[in-house]
Amino acid sequence: AFKQYRESDGQFYFKLQDAQGRLLLQSQAFAAPKVAGQAVAQLKQDPAASLEALRGQWLAGEGVSESEILDALRQFAID
Repeated sequence: AFKQYRESDGQFYFKLQDAQGRLLLQSQAFAAPKVAGQAVAQLKQDPAASLEALRGQWLAGEGVSESEILDALRQFAID
């Protein structure tokens, strides 16, 4: 599941967690919630291209491969 939130630094972030709560992907800071939301929508629509296009704006969770992230993102297209 994606979670969008605002940190105490005033910036907006999102993260992707699996069903067990394991962190798969963490975004870098966005100045506006709309921009963060657009990035989430982009990742859901076209995972592979979006991961590449947004490279540098996200980090994989500890021990998480990019293929695991892609598999999780592809579930949004199925659901």
